[in-house]
Amino acid sequence: MITPLDILPKSIAPAVLAYLAVCFGLGDVFAGRLAERHHIPACVEGRLDAAARASHGRDLERQIAGDLLEGVLKSMPELRELPGVRAIEGLSQRRSALDHRGTDIIRCACLAAAAQDKTRFDHMFWVASLRLYEPAGVARFGGVMTRLDQRGTCGKGGSS
Repeated sequence: MITPLDILPKSIAPAVLAYLAVCFGLGDVFAGRLAERHHIPACVEGRLDAAARASHGRDLERQIAGDLLEGVLKSMPELRELPGVRAIEGLSQRRSALDHRGTDIIRCACLAAAAQDKTRFDHMFWVASLRLYEPAGVARFGGVMTRLDQRGTCGKGGSS
């Protein structure tokens, strides 16, 4: 039976194995850097955009309710003395667009790490080819993150 080591001269085999081991390690380094610089910020921005679109209707309702409450309290100032009215007034004035950026960053970093595990060999081949050949796992890394999110890999999924 012919093995891959029989095809290569015996003097080159250790160098080829060392090159592949280095490429395997460098693939992880490149994948981490790409995720940190490109994929995680894109994931966070996508989540913030989706949250802003979802909260637009609630913000409008809150603004209308706040305007109505303000009009009623101006016309009948004695209502301000009722228990709980100040709390309701404070809630109507507070913006509902909460900043979930910290949890989004953690979630996107988790998704990037899981996607990096799934595409480990793709990144190794990409580095070994001196970045001339781009495997599907490298080219569609964002899509891998999206699929993992939809599967609920890093908690409740399906929102990116």
